[in-house]
Amino acid sequence: MSLNLKFGYAGIPNFGKLLAVAGGAFFIGTIPGRFLAYLFNVPIELDFIKNNLEVVSLLNQVLVSESIILICYLLVSLIGAALAGAALGYVASYPGVRLMGDYLTMTLLTMAEILRIVGDNWEPLIGGSLGVRIPDTFRWISGEYRQIYVNLTIIVATVVIFIYLELISRSPLGGTLRAVRYEELSARVYGKDVDKLRIKTLIVVCAIAAIDGALYSFLTASISARDF
Repeated sequence: MSLNLKFGYAGIPNFGKLLAVAGGAFFIGTIPGRFLAYLFNVPIELDFIKNNLEVVSLLNQVLVSESIILICYLLVSLIGAALAGAALGYVASYPGVRLMGDYLTMTLLTMAEILRIVGDNWEPLIGGSLGVRIPDTFRWISGEYRQIYVNLTIIVATVVIFIYLELISRSPLGGTLRAVRYEELSARVYGKDVDKLRIKTLIVVCAIAAIDGALYSFLTASISARDF
């Protein structure tokens, strides 16, 4: 759906999607687990990355009876991942408004690959090449039902995003994006700020893709740069 908004409506090349998807996953592996460790007074000498299995095991034992906290953890983490993706989209928009065609393609692919390499080699981010485990947000659900709730969560997120994008596509903004896609010169002649529209589109698209990366992380309860 984000690809459809990005290329189908705005005409921005479909490359560099890894940048936002991995960005959302990396956020989940970096911030929420550390916050929960602080919230539940995990001993400060236990580093979230270096003592990852021990810290996550302690958190899972505590969180198994804290369903409300786990649901809040899921929702806040998804919002944070979306904001992280939007920030990456804003950074990517700088070349996006100046380059098109093959040049933009190469730039977006390069930015995505740089992020993947950083995640695979800089241990404090998500554990380097070994990756990192995260607290299981579905820990409060018994084992045989966990997959059902995971699937329902993904379906609900998909439906919400679908409705949001449908509203955009049926609004005047959607018509403007189609005009930019097929008749950019005419859109500029009629006073449309094409560059600003592309910036906004990249921000929204990257936020959606980051949610995708976050949901995948919650599905597997782990993050590794080599998964992307």
